[in-house]
Amino acid sequence: MAAITLLESLSLHQPELRGAVINTLVQNVPLMDKIKWENTKQLNVTTSYLSGIPSVSFRSLNEAPAEVKPSFAQMNETLKILEADIVIDPVLLMVDTIQNLEAANSEAVIKSIGYLVNQKLIAGDSATDPEEPDGINIRLQNDERFSGQTVNPNSGTTTTTLDLTAATNSSANRFTYLDKLDELIAVMGGTNWNNDAPINFLVNNQTERANWSFIRREKLLDTTKDQFDRTLTAFRGVPFIDVGFKPGAAAITGTFDATGATGNQIISNDGDSPTGNGANAYTASTTVYAVRFGNDYFLGLQMSPLKTKHLGQSVDNPHKSKVNIQWVFGFAAFQKRSIARLVGLNIT
Repeated sequence: MAAITLLESLSLHQPELRGAVINTLVQNVPLMDKIKWENTKQLNVTTSYLSGIPSVSFRSLNEAPAEVKPSFAQMNETLKILEADIVIDPVLLMVDTIQNLEAANSEAVIKSIGYLVNQKLIAGDSATDPEEPDGINIRLQNDERFSGQTVNPNSGTTTTTLDLTAATNSSANRFTYLDKLDELIAVMGGTNWNNDAPINFLVNNQTERANWSFIRREKLLDTTKDQFDRTLTAFRGVPFIDVGFKPGAAAITGTFDATGATGNQIISNDGDSPTGNGANAYTASTTVYAVRFGNDYFLGLQMSPLKTKHLGQSVDNPHKSKVNIQWVFGFAAFQKRSIARLVGLNIT
């Protein structure tokens, strides 16, 4: 079965609770209707990918053709276990309220799962925490397969950021920004092929607001709508998706980062210091990520689809009623043009 998004899985037969869980994920967390998921029955997945295409040649009459073969290499991805028990006192389930308390608790935890998946998609680092999967950023920094997938706003080793702040940036800087987005699209293979795995730009809120500013000032970008009628900015048909806040308190009460030091957002606002694979040594900068979600590009790997189970009152403690949510998953980037980044932006 081909990889499918969570939204596509809603059309498949499933228990009502799990359907509600998935619906909450995809409607409240924008990336959840973009990531495609492939099922695997292993925690450690070793897979082959195309690492080299052979050169073919013409031949003369009666001459034997050259023998050619493509090159394949292997990579290993490890799935991680995300699991939570949603607990509520059974007495509260008897309270006559407008809102179902169990449903409200479940919805809040489910949103947290969505925010967590968003965060680890970008910033997961198994070297820092072995229980989490590697995200896009660490792959672009450390994996030599993605050498050349980093776009700098300046040539050479210059570390001056590209000024896109509303107060001081110029038309020249805005056009440079578009030129660099063109370059980012180019290292992803362009927009005119493989519509099954279109490019998406992943950004923070400040970058999205800067895009709206550019639209108002110079009509430099487009807009588009996703399947939930959410309006997004776009460039050459590639949408910008604000990946939002980190899980936990920041998702509800957190303010937008004034600088990277506040750390409420998944993609830091002017707080990045990108390293590796050709990144200039910028500090206090913002990054735009590009990703192709699809077969043979960037995929979510899962042991099975997200599982939910209503456990009812606990045998050990009857004062607790539980709903269990379990998801064993990881990520995989199968080829060079799966992911890329534009670094060195000064947004605010």
